[in-house]
Amino acid sequence: MTLLIDITIWAREWWGWFEPLALQGTLFGLFIWGAGRLLRYYPAWWLKVLYIIGFIRLLVPLPELGGEWPLIPDTLSAPPVAASVQQVYHHLLSPDLSFYFFLVWIGGMLVMLIGTVRAQIRLRNMFRAARPVTLSGEESAGINLPARVRCYLANDQHGPLLSGLWRPRLLLPGQWARLGKEQKRLILAHELKHLRGADPLWLMLARVARIVHFYNPLVHILEKQFIDNMEKSCDDATLRQLNMNRKTYGTSLLDIASTAVPGLALPFSHTHNKLKKRILYHLNRKEQSMRIPLVIVVSATLMALLFTASCSQEKDYVDFFNLDQKPALEKKVAPRYPASAKEAGITGRVVLKVYINEDGKVDKAEVLKSVNEDLDEAAMEAASGLTFSPGIKNGEKVPCIMAVPYDFRLKQ
Repeated sequence: MTLLIDITIWAREWWGWFEPLALQGTLFGLFIWGAGRLLRYYPAWWLKVLYIIGFIRLLVPLPELGGEWPLIPDTLSAPPVAASVQQVYHHLLSPDLSFYFFLVWIGGMLVMLIGTVRAQIRLRNMFRAARPVTLSGEESAGINLPARVRCYLANDQHGPLLSGLWRPRLLLPGQWARLGKEQKRLILAHELKHLRGADPLWLMLARVARIVHFYNPLVHILEKQFIDNMEKSCDDATLRQLNMNRKTYGTSLLDIASTAVPGLALPFSHTHNKLKKRILYHLNRKEQSMRIPLVIVVSATLMALLFTASCSQEKDYVDFFNLDQKPALEKKVAPRYPASAKEAGITGRVVLKVYINEDGKVDKAEVLKSVNEDLDEAAMEAASGLTFSPGIKNGEKVPCIMAVPYDFRLKQ
């Protein structure tokens, strides 16, 4: 029973973190997807950077805009009301939607994690089946192959692909000996671009985002597009290094295309469909104009700044951290304990964001952390009667914002 209570409490806390993460991440993901469609024939590194920002955004929720307001030192509590153990347990053991969503989320992540681990095991077995090779000076001429990169020759059609960042391993295709000198240089140059761009690390970031947001098809799409753009970005860098024209490079891609096992690695090409997209990218790539990508990146930055400014504190209210003298609670008002909450055995802490005017009175309040509609209402009612010493900024009284907690407990 104790475990069930703990899970129920964790689920409610988790929902407060997860809901904004899912919503904000989806909105940002839609923006990234739209930018990907618009910039698909522009230099791929623009999109690579946008995708990385997107995956970080999917994993890191934004804090409350305008700063996190500290709780006042005194917790305001409703007078404890007698209640039976059965009433309290009834509330704690009554799972809400957050409880079921939490279990589904944990289960889904476990399934995705198992799939990722299995893919990694297949990749490890692939390298175990391959034999280590040392490239000749002629094969790696002009490529500057780092000594820490261990090369392996596949026993089948897998490869080329790169795995690992700190202990990188490069799997060369089984037909390596039959490839021409320029094809070998192209493969080596391309795979080393992945290493120098820290692509295995970014791929891991994308995998984690997909595991956490397994329920969101948009994240799966973004991950696939991100991998495509990493390949295109490495193609661009390889072309510059080898001084090849794009048509010749496209022909070389077709010649050395092979099947790769998906996993925590970066294969040269997954499927013929993706290879076709890479070739189309090189044939249609816009070489000169950087105006549209630049406008998109700058616009995204400005939109984020404007959104933050518009969603932060209202016009005249000063953030708590910017005050020279912080407000102190002078008049406490204990909230009433709603009868409906008492009968249901509902307890918890409601946290309010209060807007304090120059006289120390509360202009209004908003719920930062909710427990129950009745308890929220009781806390809001009590907050309207609070009185503080005014906040001081530059020697003047100013309106400000801070947080007020209300505890509701039941005596057993």
